[in-house]
Amino acid sequence: MRLIQLPPLTPTNKVAFRSSSNGTMMPPLDLIHDVTCTDGWFRFVEMEGSESDGDDSNTSTQFRWTVTMSKTTTCSVNWELCGTVNSTDLSPAGSCFLPGFGLEGHH
Repeated sequence: MRLIQLPPLTPTNKVAFRSSSNGTMMPPLDLIHDVTCTDGWFRFVEMEGSESDGDDSNTSTQFRWTVTMSKTTTCSVNWELCGTVNSTDLSPAGSCFLPGFGLEGHH
């Protein structure tokens, strides 16, 4: 068995997620990380914390996030950046908003 070093945290997450006195991350990183392995490739996704745009007049843009995707082979230690997705670049047209987010009826 071999441990794989994940890419460093994004700048926003470096501030929000810190090591506790016993060496564990607080809050746990599984809230923002996901790793899969398929066909000899590790794929890594990290979500940067939410931020508010400060404008309460448009509830559909209040929750913003950025996802960074990287990949590496099982034999490599170098991660290749695949890209990023910012929630402000997505269109809500044709999507369903979940009731718990206060976005009911905003289509």
